[in-house]
Amino acid sequence: MQILQRKISILVMILLGAVALPAQTWQIKAPMPTARKGMAVAVLQDKIWVMGGSEMGHHALSTVEVFDPQSNSWNTQVPALHHKRDNATAQTWGGKIFVFGGMSDGTLVPEVEMYDPGVGDWQTISSLPTARLGMASVVVDSGIWLIGGGTSQNSSMDVVEIYHPALNTWQTLPAHLNIARGAPMAAVVDSEVYVFGGYFYGPVNSYEKYNRMTQSWETVGTMLYYCGSAGYASAGNRAWLVGGTGQGGDLNKL
Repeated sequence: MQILQRKISILVMILLGAVALPAQTWQIKAPMPTARKGMAVAVLQDKIWVMGGSEMGHHALSTVEVFDPQSNSWNTQVPALHHKRDNATAQTWGGKIFVFGGMSDGTLVPEVEMYDPGVGDWQTISSLPTARLGMASVVVDSGIWLIGGGTSQNSSMDVVEIYHPALNTWQTLPAHLNIARGAPMAAVVDSEVYVFGGYFYGPVNSYEKYNRMTQSWETVGTMLYYCGSAGYASAGNRAWLVGGTGQGGDLNKL
């Protein structure tokens, strides 16, 4: 299994192109200064932040670059992460960026980093309870949910942990996923948390929803394709899944 976990919002899709909904076409934008894969991505102040990853699939990076969609340009004069990491995940909460997990040259990275624009640098905060890579993440109410992932590129986990930024504390969700999922995709639709696909001895096509009433995960359906490592986003009360890897190789589906 090859994990290429990419967190994508509608703005972040500009990294690959831009969705022009009326014409349903893609536009090529300015290329990233540092070619890489497995990077974490987040949106802050209407700009797209690209963090870490690996060059040519080998050594992990601490490089951070910021794309401005308005000017179609990149800013490379941004503080690097304190820890190199590949296949991490990132989210924005309270006007700050949080980067979780990943791997650096074969070693899991438990340290969590936060970028505060008011400080202008990265700060190391409370570490992951379960060090891992390739997990999905979503923001729900006052917490950042980290879902699934694995301890290597060929493993999968069913654990769900929630980081509370206001308190700098962690909560482990008692309810585990119905199946372990490495490199899954996740989205919040109508205030419900969904997790899609991933890998469990190969690509998975099922998806689950967290039931807040019963405090458990429910398998609610199957996708059109077996898929993991796709880009994902929530927009317009829909979950968007972009690309990924299926049973026959890489996908170009949306």
